[in-house]
Formats: sequence, C-alpha cells, structure tokens
Amino acid sequence: ADIVFDNFAAGTMQRLGLGAEDVRAINPQAIVLSCSGQGQTGPHNLGKGGGGHYAALAGFNELTGWPDGEPGYLSAYTDFIAPRFNVPLLLAALDYRRRTGRGQSFDVSQYETAVHWLAPWLIDYTANGHVAARTGNRQPNAAPHGVYRCLGEDDWLALACPDAAAWRALCAVVGDLDPSLDLDGRTASHDHIDEVITTWTCQRHKVDATAQ
Repeated sequence: ADIVFDNFAAGTMQRLGLGAEDVRAINPQAIVLSCSGQGQTGPHNLGKGGGGHYAALAGFNELTGWPDGEPGYLSAYTDFIAPRFNVPLLLAALDYRRRTGRGQSFDVSQYETAVHWLAPWLIDYTANGHVAARTGNRQPNAAPHGVYRCLGEDDWLALACPDAAAWRALCAVVGDLDPSLDLDGRTASHDHIDEVITTWTCQRHKVDATAQ
C-alpha cells in the first residue's frame, strides 16, 4: 500500500500491530496517517467520540443557534474539516516520496483541525476581548441576513444583502426601508428591518417573493 490511513481512537492501530512503526518496518516507503479525535499523544488522547463531540468541544455548537436559546447541534462538522487537512498532507507526502524515496508518518487531531476554522473568533477575542455568541441567522458581513415567513403552512424566503447594491434593490421592492443605510446602519437596525421584511413576505408566496 502507498498509504495506510486510520480514523480509530488513539492506540488502536498499535494494539492491532499496525501502528506507524509496524507498517514502516514492513514498507519504509509507506505513508501512514492517523486522524483520531484528539491525537495519539497529549492529555486527552484517550478520549473517545465522533465528529459531533469534537465540533462541540472546539466551540462550534456554542456559536450555533439563537441568542436566547441553548447551543445548537452543527452536525459532525469535524468530519468535513479534517479531510481538508489530510488530503494536502498526503499529496505532499506522495510528492516527497517521489523525490526522496522516503515515506512519512502523520498524527492529525480532528479537534485541532477544527479549531483552525474558528480563527476569526479567536483572534477577535485575543485582540479585542470580544467573546463570540450565538446570533441565529445573522452574519457580520451582511444585513439583513435571515429567513422570513411567507404565505403557506411552512414556507420561507432566505434573504441576504451583502452590499449596498443588494440593499438598494431590496428597498426598491419592499419599500418602507432607508436605502441610504450602510452595513453598520443596517446591522444596528436589523430588528426593525426584519419586521418590515416579514410584513412584506407574509403577504406573498415564496416563489413570487423570490421572483421579485
């Protein structure tokens, strides 16, 4: 095999006689990658769980949901993040082996790869002391940003205005909104804007509202 990859808990492959040293003893050119929950070493290496646990541990759940509610469940999010680290690692290792003839071993922690994706919030806290919180459907780079009830039993319109052009276009359709507001102004008035948009969407079918 060119690559031996596992996603078991720490120590499992070693107990099976298939740890990195065992594999490399058989084939020195083999590339061995382990992607456990929290790595093969360290104070939490023996903790067991799945992507959903590590998404919560990294902090994603704390940032998911409504401000006045409990943390939300984001899914097994680290299962989707870790491959974006593992694939470049393996490609680089294959290139290295092609050039040198030597294999390599990698120990990847799903939890640690997930924390990288929270870098903007971590930097904001480190630099500004701001603790991120749940904001529902709202986003810092677009306002309004949300889903709005339409005519029907459970019909909704997803809507976002990331720039001034989109905001002016929305104002022209919905009315009763100030087209001169910049992003800061729209963010500060988000509650009022949501009320105006909801009044408009509640009178229309979702398809008609989307078309407008």
